[in-house]
Amino acid sequence: LTGTGGNAGNQSSALVIRGLATGEISWDNARRVFLREFIVGMCIALVLGSVGFIRVYVTSGQLEASLAVSTALMFTVMFGVAFGTLSPIVLQRLGVDPCNCASPALSTVTDIAGVLLLCLTASAILH
Repeated sequence: LTGTGGNAGNQSSALVIRGLATGEISWDNARRVFLREFIVGMCIALVLGSVGFIRVYVTSGQLEASLAVSTALMFTVMFGVAFGTLSPIVLQRLGVDPCNCASPALSTVTDIAGVLLLCLTASAILH
């Protein structure tokens, strides 16, 4: 779960950092870039969530657990994409090198968020 969110976030971050470096992305078009990445992230999250649901259900036979894991997976991917897209843009706006949010820092934040999202989602669904 957490690795998937980190991978999605790192991919978004790499695209945004490259766009900032080439001048294709700026503060002026940040909203459009975020929406594009968010939509792509939603599609990826839906596919991964569906596959995750099937895998957990086939191996455990538990509907609630399958729903909890797949929902947490989708939330984690969406968080990773959102954070990976926004953090380089915000850092550049603040005058900080956007590469500071590259792989290790981004992965750490998404890993922590992924565990938190799994716990919250499982708690809400499995109560």
